[in-house]
Amino acid sequence: MAIFNSIPVHAVVVLIGGLMAVKVLSILINTKLTAWANRTTSQWDDVVILLLKKRIIPFLYFFVVIHSVMVLPIPANIPPFLQKLLIGLGAIISALASLDLIKAILDLKISGISEQGHKGIITLVRAVIWSLATLFILDNLGFKVTSIIAGLGIGGVAVALAAQTLLSDVFNYFAILFDQPFEVGDFVIVGDISGTIESMGLKSTKIRSLVGEQIILSNTQLMNTKLHNFKRMDNRRVVFQLGVEYSTTYEKLQAIPSMITKIMSGIAGVTLDRCHFCEYAASSLNFEIVYFVSGSDFKIHMDKKQEIFMAIFKEFEAAKINFAFPTSTVHLVQA
Repeated sequence: MAIFNSIPVHAVVVLIGGLMAVKVLSILINTKLTAWANRTTSQWDDVVILLLKKRIIPFLYFFVVIHSVMVLPIPANIPPFLQKLLIGLGAIISALASLDLIKAILDLKISGISEQGHKGIITLVRAVIWSLATLFILDNLGFKVTSIIAGLGIGGVAVALAAQTLLSDVFNYFAILFDQPFEVGDFVIVGDISGTIESMGLKSTKIRSLVGEQIILSNTQLMNTKLHNFKRMDNRRVVFQLGVEYSTTYEKLQAIPSMITKIMSGIAGVTLDRCHFCEYAASSLNFEIVYFVSGSDFKIHMDKKQEIFMAIFKEFEAAKINFAFPTSTVHLVQA
């Protein structure tokens, strides 16, 4: 009893009042705020509530306990130590909260990241955040952080010079990640390479070619080459020519555009842009046809193309219109 009697009343008030306030705040977060977040469509409020529950509430409990101890009649050297302890805890909680927030951003806002790439980003971010937190804590404890940073700077320059290619690939990985010129599963053409993006890593990107082999390109090489992403086509534009014989009558030539229009209108997912008699070629009268196929799937494109070609062949056969093929006519003149 003598021990409790010696404790100042205001210290008890700070401790009990502070703990009760934090407990009330925790109950409000777990009930009112959680219920409100469950009614909204946004996922960001769930992230904020998770950070409050997981990081802020535990820190507030530490804050109340340490602050209540600091108001006790204790030796003069203890409050500065407790203050530094509280600042250190704050730095650790801030680092953990920052990591949680960055993980949430990666999960909610950035798609198409492979598991390997996700781990790589988190590893880099964790190293940076904990380095900053460690420097902050050391500075708070009285160490000369400027000397440490200068030493790290010299070492960093040496590492950068020794690993220029690796660092370039890493920076280009982040450029791909945030610019998102493609995602895993997209069909792309890079230079003379065509295939499907299989995975993205910190140093390289893997492409599965049409033949089946795996092609590995460095991220720097990938970003420095023109890239065609066929997955993001809303429509595929197709242009082709067909030629008929010079013996074809004028009436049949006039009928060909109408025949093509009729064929295209009867095929779902195909839109005719134009059909024109375009050229007097060496051995044929040529028509140019332009049409669009909905979507980007290559197999669907080829199915529609086959259906169109079959239908044209059938209609031309019925109308007795002959396709042209390379021919030569030789005129013999008697002397």
